[in-house]
Amino acid sequence: MGKRPFSACLRLQAITTYLPTITLTLFFLALPLPRHWILIRRDFPGVYYEYTSLSLYIGEMAALLWLAVGWWQYGKNSSRIPPAPRGLTWGVTGLVGITAVGVTWAFDVALHLQLLAHLVLALAIFWGIVIWQPDKQTIMRAISLSLLLQTAVALLQFLRQDDTGLRLLGELDIAPLPGGNSILVVGAQIWLRAYGLTPHPNILGGVLTVFLLALLPPLLTTPWPQKLFWTGVWVAGSGALLVTFSRSAWLGAVIGGGYFLGILLLERAWWQYGRVLLTLLLLALLLLAGFTWWQRDLLLTRFTPQTGHNELETRSIGERQALIEHSLNLIRQNPLQGTGGNNFAIYLIPLVHRPGVAPQPVHNLPLLLTAELGIAGGLLWVWLMLFPAGYALYRLRHHQLSLWAAALTAALVGWAAIDLFDYYAWGWAQGRLLRWVYWGLWAAAMCQPERPLPTIHGNRLKNSQPGNV
Repeated sequence: MGKRPFSACLRLQAITTYLPTITLTLFFLALPLPRHWILIRRDFPGVYYEYTSLSLYIGEMAALLWLAVGWWQYGKNSSRIPPAPRGLTWGVTGLVGITAVGVTWAFDVALHLQLLAHLVLALAIFWGIVIWQPDKQTIMRAISLSLLLQTAVALLQFLRQDDTGLRLLGELDIAPLPGGNSILVVGAQIWLRAYGLTPHPNILGGVLTVFLLALLPPLLTTPWPQKLFWTGVWVAGSGALLVTFSRSAWLGAVIGGGYFLGILLLERAWWQYGRVLLTLLLLALLLLAGFTWWQRDLLLTRFTPQTGHNELETRSIGERQALIEHSLNLIRQNPLQGTGGNNFAIYLIPLVHRPGVAPQPVHNLPLLLTAELGIAGGLLWVWLMLFPAGYALYRLRHHQLSLWAAALTAALVGWAAIDLFDYYAWGWAQGRLLRWVYWGLWAAAMCQPERPLPTIHGNRLKNSQPGNV
């Protein structure tokens, strides 16, 4: 009789031990999902309702669950804040502070407060990651599961040219039809871009880009049986990235990947990883060549819309240019205070008179932040775009940069490139949460005493132990 309570206590202890890992994995799986519940709906002429309505997203609910479990497990023992780079911690905290101050002059206070509430949650997630330092192996596994889920759905959508019916997970009702869906047109044929389980192909492209870059360390360091699995994940994810047809995500992947390779070359770590990198590069080139041959017409219409007489692409480019012009005018009119957070689109309603231009955020985050929060907000975002890359190079110079930190830096560099052409890291719940998560992971990686990248000194290879990430 006395053994039963003891065994029950052991089972309960085992469950509670794994709760942070389980809830963190659920958070990464739920984070990109578009499923949400509208708490307060507000409609403005021509503006998409998600920009202006107070909603609770399933990713935010999973984040709250992880924060609650983390506080229960680690809160009592996490009074000391690790020595994370102040340039980042002060930057993200200051960004929320500037948004809080901006409520006093926002054009629409309710919209501004909605954004501020989302940012406070994102900041809590950031500090939770920095203080609790989740295990990077758990992070990599969670990222790989989320990547595989998004990849499977995206590839099925593109091959079927229809959704897969996963309404429970929030999959949108999509079809290759004009109006409301992101499509490509080749002559009289319409092609649907892959959405995955996200609100838009561009968001899916950004999610896949930063996930793929973060999974480079296990791809390079694990032994061959496991390396085959990570290679398959990476190749499949790259295929899904291609069928998003997101030019900004492709650019981010190229720039982020180039930055990562540059770090390895600067530290001469390519001596250890050269064979794997060459194999990966060959696979990427074969995948790209095969996709280019298979979908050359779609690629041509995506990159040369004028040549293909694609009215939809031409209109999209014209709309983006018009939004940039409007943002510059708004900045000139009110450079110090801005329109208020989440106010850009509704502020444009009486100003948009050009056909084919809808009131929406400008697809450039430095301009959007400057227009909404003033010059201080725009400059602070630019600082957060550039600081991780510069600080990582500083750590590299002193041989204090791990492979995991280098991969996260590459992901943030790729995201900085995306920021120049898209706004979902600020204007959509999925991008906003993921950006703050990656800032937290990067800050946590920078203050962990891990092995630096292997380097060549003379004819000796240093720090070359297996599993060095």
